[in-house]
Amino acid sequence: FKMKNEKSWRTRMFIVGMKVLITLVVVVTITLIAVTGVYVPKTYKNVYENDYYMNYDDIRSQVVAFGLLAPSSHNMQSWRVVYDKSNENKMDVYLDSDRTLSVVDSNYNQLIISVGTFIAYIEKGAEGLGYKADVEYFKDGVLPDSPSIEEIQNTVIASVTLTKEGEFASEHLDSIGGSTKRLPYLDTELSDDVMNKLVSLNDFTNLDFNIISEENELTLLKDILISGVDVESKHEAAMMETSKVMRYTTYQKNKNPYGLSLHSDNPSVFSRTITEFLATVFKQPWEKDGEFWYQRDSQNIEQTNYFGMILSNTNTRFDQINIGLLYGKISLFVQSNNLDIQPTHQVLQDYTEMAELNGQINDNFNDNEHSIQMVFRIGETDVSIPVGLRFDVENIIE
Repeated sequence: FKMKNEKSWRTRMFIVGMKVLITLVVVVTITLIAVTGVYVPKTYKNVYENDYYMNYDDIRSQVVAFGLLAPSSHNMQSWRVVYDKSNENKMDVYLDSDRTLSVVDSNYNQLIISVGTFIAYIEKGAEGLGYKADVEYFKDGVLPDSPSIEEIQNTVIASVTLTKEGEFASEHLDSIGGSTKRLPYLDTELSDDVMNKLVSLNDFTNLDFNIISEENELTLLKDILISGVDVESKHEAAMMETSKVMRYTTYQKNKNPYGLSLHSDNPSVFSRTITEFLATVFKQPWEKDGEFWYQRDSQNIEQTNYFGMILSNTNTRFDQINIGLLYGKISLFVQSNNLDIQPTHQVLQDYTEMAELNGQINDNFNDNEHSIQMVFRIGETDVSIPVGLRFDVENIIE
């Protein structure tokens, strides 16, 4: 009788324990889902739909829909578009002073380059829709160095006029899209044909575009780039700036669909959801963020066989636009050839702590007539990643 009571008691305790465990799992799961918003419709993905541009009747909006797919520094998408009231085929592009990087890009060089990339995608989208995009830069004056907020808001970076010139060509539109993959690249070789086509994309007389692939140059370049990642990862202001534009939950991504996320790192949905939950509930110090970025980026740099490098003989705002246009052409080319591309430009950032490495990379990789403006990885992965964050057309149009 005593043994039967003990068994019954153990059984009851086991059942109670299981109920408590199941309740805890349910509570944690519900909390996890509620905090991350993993079930919420992801409106930040809308622009990636193949027929997204067809939501708009205005040709300018259709073209902008393709421009929005352009890569930009820290994915800030710092462009603001104003439609001309007297010409239904004309629009002006400005910078948005609310989406800037005051630490790593204090003179707005990277954001001007990003506008150039935006225009390259607009031109490609217009071509696919049967239009030609005529672009005039800084029509009312050039954005000065160290601009004020008023100058940023009021300076027209690019004025775009669309002219019907050809027929709809879907093959041009199919090559526009994709997301930056912050992943190690496969140990594969680019063909001579691809290398030559890449280099031939540069038709700007004041720019040089080189591909670094020789072993001794790669070793030196990787050492410098990884040192740059190390400096940035230990720079509090730079890490805090990165933290401010990091989006973890679906709520954050829908509300502010610009900046950085974990999509490009390709964690599983479960792993990403857990990480997003922990990062939202338990804020970690910037030093831990720095350790994460260093481990990831240094590994990615190490596992890269080709680096692109864009150089210019001067560094005017027009040069920065041209650099962005060239990078946009390169980005579109690699997408259409199933390759991947990712900037690694920590050493080119303009805060004091990076000055020594900036000088080092220029001493070793320029020709004394040019200065390095962009460095980026080129390669390929066999991994698919979720699409990243993007504004809708109406979010950037005034």
